[in-house]
Amino acid sequence: MEKITEQKRFTESVGIDVSKLTIDVFLYNKKSHRQFANTPKGFLLMQKWITFEVGSLNDLIYCFEHTGWYCILLSHFLHEQSLFYCCINPLELKRSMGFKRGKTDKTDSYEIARFSWLRKEELNPSVPMSLKLIELQRLMSVREQFVKQCTALKNLEKGLLVTIEKLTSDIGLKLIRQSIQQLEHQVSKVERRWKN
Repeated sequence: MEKITEQKRFTESVGIDVSKLTIDVFLYNKKSHRQFANTPKGFLLMQKWITFEVGSLNDLIYCFEHTGWYCILLSHFLHEQSLFYCCINPLELKRSMGFKRGKTDKTDSYEIARFSWLRKEELNPSVPMSLKLIELQRLMSVREQFVKQCTALKNLEKGLLVTIEKLTSDIGLKLIRQSIQQLEHQVSKVERRWKN
């Protein structure tokens, strides 16, 4: 006979709207809202506030949209605390909410809390990407920017060459070539770093 696993019982849904500098946190059942810094210190203050409001950090479901780089620290913080959290696709949330007027960070955090409370039986916990993989992604992103800048400067150099009479005396061309050389050096440094 197959053993039935016990369903996790949540007592509160914590909706978090994540932005670059801040996180807006809404407790769905308590109907309570606060804003904190999107930093480890801010996360600790958030936990202190939630404990004050709810009495415990157990049996909570934390939910936030995937916002690229901005939600990475929060994901790792919650994971290290062994807390149940869901990092959801923004499109999934938008489909559930429909079109809303007058959106604010506070209303977004409420909608996220409501979404996770209504779907608490269906949501699966998220697991953050490893720090090594995050570093690799950052390096790839930096390399991509350097390559784009280098290509743009090379195109500019070609255009300038058409109008320059004395190549050796043109300061603009000299500066562009120095910049290209510097960017190519930076690309090599990035590539060496990810090979280690």
